[in-house]
This record gives sequence, C-alpha cells and structure tokens, in this order.
Amino acid sequence: MVTGTRCTGYRYRRFFQNCYEKELVSVRDIWYTDNEVIQMTGSTMIFVWLGLTVLFLILEGISVQLTSIWFALGAIVAMLLAVFHVDSLPVQIAAFVIVSLVTLIATRPLTRKLIDKKKQPTNADRNIGETAIVTTDIVNLEGKGEVKVKGTQWTARSADGTDISTGETVRVLRIEGVKLIVEKTENGGNHHA
Repeated sequence: MVTGTRCTGYRYRRFFQNCYEKELVSVRDIWYTDNEVIQMTGSTMIFVWLGLTVLFLILEGISVQLTSIWFALGAIVAMLLAVFHVDSLPVQIAAFVIVSLVTLIATRPLTRKLIDKKKQPTNADRNIGETAIVTTDIVNLEGKGEVKVKGTQWTARSADGTDISTGETVRVLRIEGVKLIVEKTENGGNHHA
C-alpha cells in the first residue's frame, strides 16, 4: 500500500481514486488529495465571490432602491473567508446567506424611511372637499367632463360613474393624476360658472 503521497491537482485525484479502488492507496491519502483539490478550488472562489460582489453592486447602481446591497455585503464576507483560507464552500455559502439576511433585516426599516418618499401636498390638494361647478357634462364612459373650482378649469370624472350635467354643483373627493374625482352635492342645483 502506498501512503504519504502528496497530490496537488485534479488529474492526480483520478489516479488516486483508481489506486484506492485497487487498494494501493489508503483512505487518508485520498482525503488528503481531495483536500488539496478543494484548496485549489477555494482560491478560485475568491474570484467567484468578487464577481458576485461586483454583480450585486452593479444591480444596486441600476436600481437605486437598495435591493441588492445586502447580497453584496454577504458576498464580500464570503470572499474574505476564501481569502483567509476558509475553503469550505458550505461555510462560505452559509456566511453569505447569514450576513445577507442579517443586514437585510437590521437595515431594511432604516432604508425604507430614507427611500420611501412621503407624499408632498401640492396646491391642487387644496381643492379636495371644495365645491365646483360642472362646465362640460361629465360622462365617464366617454372620458369627458370638466369642472371649475376656485377659478381654475379641471378635467373631472364622477366617483360613482353617474353622468353629471353642465351647471350642476359637485364636491371634489380626490385627485387622480390630473383629474378631479367628484360627486354631486345634495342640493346639486344648476349654477352658471
């Protein structure tokens, strides 16, 4: 039986596997051989993790929504493990997943506050709740209708889908895009703008 033979590459692994099957080499030598192969692939994992880090940072730069920065941090930690010769791929993957999840969970509420833009009220919001006069019949099915509120002409739609005639009084419920969503007022009398 051959013992203590050093093997430093993939092509030798096959040789030792054949020798083991013919009982020429001990299990310890095969394990040592596999360990050398793993160390060899461990050095390439540095570049794999570096590539993933760059990919996640590019995706982050494109999205600007803090969607993949956590994965970039996880990939950096896994790459550092590979640099410091922690050549176990399962350990590197576990570190990547754990660091990514922990940083995601820990920083997501903070980043949400920074990213979520609060609705900024505009002057148009002042029209909500105001009374307006219909200047062009409001017909939702045809996409027609205009009202005049506080001296300004607006496109309008009926909130409940009913048609509203010119001259009727309506109340502004909300704004959707550039349209006022309105409903007839109780007195709904005809007025002229």
